[in-house]
Amino acid sequence: MIINITILEDNESDFITLSDSIKKWAANTGILINIIWLNSYKKFIKSLPTLKCDLFFSDIELNCNNSFTGIDACKQLRESGYTGIIIFLTAFKEYVFDGYDVQAFNYLLKPINYGTINNCLDKFIHLFSREFYYYHKGNDIISIPYNDIMYIEKNGHDVILHTTSNVFVERISLMLTSQIFPT
Repeated sequence: MIINITILEDNESDFITLSDSIKKWAANTGILINIIWLNSYKKFIKSLPTLKCDLFFSDIELNCNNSFTGIDACKQLRESGYTGIIIFLTAFKEYVFDGYDVQAFNYLLKPINYGTINNCLDKFIHLFSREFYYYHKGNDIISIPYNDIMYIEKNGHDVILHTTSNVFVERISLMLTSQIFPT
């Protein structure tokens, strides 16, 4: 399993603390991660059309632009079609209810530490890792929601997954399809 993570955080020190905690969690769990850092409104807007991540961490108060907040970023993210997980980071408790507007998964108070990240990511894995089949093609891994898989067929050495919007061919044993539909 690979988790693609994007972090919108304008404070480099806070980003490093969060990133190091996530990397430590990943090393302890054996889960692979990719982390992208967006440290400005400009980088966020530029990445928005192609942003593909499973987890989006966002600081709420950003110093990069007084009129732009992490809440605004997450609203734009949802409006662009993002259906992944949002986790807010902030030093201010008064924003907690604003997270409901974008269906935030969690709201973490700064300073962030390993224990906080460990609990949050363990909860994420427990709730969401079994909702997707992870299709491997070369170095890419695509998460396919189980609800989108219509049927599976075998053709020679290939297993063909037919989804509601695509067809995926993977060279795996049909016996391994138990990983596609876990019990």
